[in-house]
Amino acid sequence: MGNIIAIFLWASLFLLTGYPDFYVAPAMAMEKLGWAGSVHNLKDDLGWYFQGYKARGGDTKKMDLGKVR
Repeated sequence: MGNIIAIFLWASLFLLTGYPDFYVAPAMAMEKLGWAGSVHNLKDDLGWYFQGYKARGGDTKKMDLGKVR
């Protein structure tokens, strides 16, 4: 029952004040897991990703951007 009350109070506080002001810093998790970070970057990966998109006909496919009902 105590957990339910705590969740209710947190939810009430959230509704009154907005989203909590915090951020996530991955440094501790990276250190504990021994992960040096990503070995890929978006700039290098976009080339092969776009080639795959074109190979599937994505650059010539007719797209319907209308609203789905």
